[in-house]
Amino acid sequence: MLAAAAGLNCHIQRISFLNCQDITAVGLRAFGSVFQSVICNLQYLDIRSIRIDDAGLEALATGLAGNKSLNTLLFDRDDASITGTGWSALSTLLCDTSSINNIYLSNHTLRNFGTGDTPSNIVQYLKLNEIYDRRAVAKCKILLHHPDLNVEPFFLHKLKFLPIVMSWLQSGSGRLCRGHLEELYSEYQKRELSTVYKFIRGMPLLASDGYWNQRLNIVRSKRRQLQLDLQMLEDYEQCVLKRVRR
Repeated sequence: MLAAAAGLNCHIQRISFLNCQDITAVGLRAFGSVFQSVICNLQYLDIRSIRIDDAGLEALATGLAGNKSLNTLLFDRDDASITGTGWSALSTLLCDTSSINNIYLSNHTLRNFGTGDTPSNIVQYLKLNEIYDRRAVAKCKILLHHPDLNVEPFFLHKLKFLPIVMSWLQSGSGRLCRGHLEELYSEYQKRELSTVYKFIRGMPLLASDGYWNQRLNIVRSKRRQLQLDLQMLEDYEQCVLKRVRR
């Protein structure tokens, strides 16, 4: 009933459960429809009074998939009922490393679990989620778990995709990540060099032709400018000659 009421009220931003030890994973799972609603505006959820366990964390992780409003989730992390299984569910919620696309679709909003012992990888994800731009967070997480980007599918389009890939790497995400994880910023720099190297190694002749074609275009541009300058001088010479003859 509480979940249904919360789902109908899009103005609710904070929910705190007090003396609710009897709520189980089934009850938490009922909030899934609230979390996933497009009108959900919930930003703060305090369930420290609930005896949470692995099943409860898994229910929360499932329900929060796709949620873009909740940034604070407080629960009793010292509960002996929480094991690696529960933490794994939260880790997958924050960063599903099974594929690049799933990382992009992960939760990039949650950034506060309160105080207490937390696995280091989850601490890292929460710190990245402090970045305001969710797309930048997704890029940081992608490079964190897929440092060796596969560029072979782009070879079909020759070098046309290289500027797009480089623009993706050189976007503001690198600077934003630097403010949160210095070691991740260095990965951005490595990826830029690695991407260019892979394009050149995959298409050496095309890369070489591209360089010399660029040089040829520069030479031709200079020649056209010289021709224009010469034409102007010749016209000026004719004008001077006409005046002299008078």
